[in-house]
Amino acid sequence: MRLLAVILLLDWAASDELAQLRLEVQQLRQRIEERQLQSADDINQQLLQKVEEAREQAASQSTALDTIWLLACGTLCMFMHVGFAMVESGSCRAKNASDVLIKNVLGLCVGSVAWWACGWALAFGTSYHGLVGTTGFVGEDLLVSGGNGGALTYAETCDEGCTSKLVHWFFQWAFCTTTASIVSGGVAERIKCSNFAVFTFLMSTAVYPVIVSWTWGGGWLSTLLEVGYTDFAGSGVVHLTGGTAALVGASILGPRGNRFLKPAGFEAHNLPLVVLGTLFLWAGWLAFNAGSSGALHDSDTAALTAQAVMNTVIAGAAGGMTTILIRLALIKKYDLTGLCNGVLAGCVSITAGCANMNAGAAFVTATLGACFYLATSHLLLRWQIDDPVDASPVHGACGLWGVLAAAIFDWGGLERYHGGNGWTCWGYSDCIVDAKSAALLVQLVAGVTIVAWAGTISFAFFRISACFGCLRVDERCEEEGIDATEFAQSTAYTLNERESPDSWRVLF
Repeated sequence: MRLLAVILLLDWAASDELAQLRLEVQQLRQRIEERQLQSADDINQQLLQKVEEAREQAASQSTALDTIWLLACGTLCMFMHVGFAMVESGSCRAKNASDVLIKNVLGLCVGSVAWWACGWALAFGTSYHGLVGTTGFVGEDLLVSGGNGGALTYAETCDEGCTSKLVHWFFQWAFCTTTASIVSGGVAERIKCSNFAVFTFLMSTAVYPVIVSWTWGGGWLSTLLEVGYTDFAGSGVVHLTGGTAALVGASILGPRGNRFLKPAGFEAHNLPLVVLGTLFLWAGWLAFNAGSSGALHDSDTAALTAQAVMNTVIAGAAGGMTTILIRLALIKKYDLTGLCNGVLAGCVSITAGCANMNAGAAFVTATLGACFYLATSHLLLRWQIDDPVDASPVHGACGLWGVLAAAIFDWGGLERYHGGNGWTCWGYSDCIVDAKSAALLVQLVAGVTIVAWAGTISFAFFRISACFGCLRVDERCEEEGIDATEFAQSTAYTLNERESPDSWRVLF
């Protein structure tokens, strides 16, 4: 019995120990499972963190790429001022070449300060009822206080993943100063330098920025009839604005002395400068239109940029060919200045719709634009409006045509409309039908509005200046040459004839 009791006792003790071991094993298994789950959660968390870091790095790289793109294009656009200076000085008489050159350089300086002081704010500041910007004067919104102890950092154009306002200020500065440079050609050889400097400041603060606010700045024209205004790179915003002001200025100033009595004395005095200037402008135009994409970090945007550049090349070529052929048919001679202006007319015509037209439409747009340029230039001669470089026909008439052509030849066809959406039709996945008619109406309203705004302010300025006698140089100055009477350097260069008219030598 005792042996049996001992055996039972041992068996009970073993069972109890086995149960304890089973409990410990179960607890160990539970701990292992918990650790496995915790380890999986840690791995998932680490993976998510890595993905987020990669996304942020990709966004940062995309922003950096877009910034480099805009800086490069803006810098190339700067060379358009070289082109304007060459074309305008070469197209005028030699005795006024320095006057034309100083207006281009001084206009660039004045326009830059004006854009920084007021222009940027009025164009892209916080909009007041879609009419004009109200913040950002003297660049106050370009830098903001950061979260790291209040240190300054750059302001972005959107909440996340966008380029800084600094680079957009720079790129849009190139557009603003270009608009003022257009006017200098239309009023060349007779407007006072000081008066033009004041007008440039007015153009860069009250005329151009307000139009930008209505359109690219998200104002009322950008949402008109829901479809909004289409102008990829500025046929209307830049060129129609400048061309209208040039026409008004040329009309109020009146023609140069004996311009229509002795026209032979007013031909371009330096055709090599005109040609070189045209090529500079055409090259700058590629950056002008390509940079308006605003980005280059994905395949769709890159392809759209390539389309814009290709259309710009084709349009310039078509405009030049059309002009020289028509002039050859009319006067039986090759017209070099006409060819150069035809190239520019084609570029102006395609600027609004370069990113929503196919190449065939770009060719037709530029061809018709060249015809509009020639017709408008002829009308100015008949009305005896003296525009020395045909600034208003090239930029004004072709700018208005480009605004309308952007809707007429949109690659959405007769029913659908793409406009500023690039590859995507208006209405996105729904592709709203019959949007083109509304878009064409918006383009027409925008064109008339731009002409009215730029024309009214320009008319008021030039007319008031004329009334106070501070608009035009006096007759003696005009007859002897503005360079000789008003500039420290009396001539831009000296021409010496040695043996025959074929041996002219230019000494700079």
